[in-house]
Amino acid sequence: SKRAGKASPERAKLLKAYDRLKAEIATYENNIGFFANSKNTNPLVEQMKQRIEQLKQQFAKVVAQIQALDEA
Repeated sequence: SKRAGKASPERAKLLKAYDRLKAEIATYENNIGFFANSKNTNPLVEQMKQRIEQLKQQFAKVVAQIQALDEA
C-alpha cells in the first residue's frame, strides 16, 4: 500500500539528508552575510557561494527522491 512506503527506512534517510542540507545551506547563507562586508574575504565568499550551489543541487535531488517515493 502507499502508506507503508512512506515510512520506509529509505524515506527516513532522505528526510535526514533533507534536514541536514537545508540547515547547511542556511548556515552558509548566514555566514556570507557576515563576510560580505569585509574587503579581504572575496575568495572566501566565492567558495561559499559555490558550496551553496552544490548543496542546493543535492537538496533538489533529495526532494525529487522523496517525491518519487511518495508517488510510488
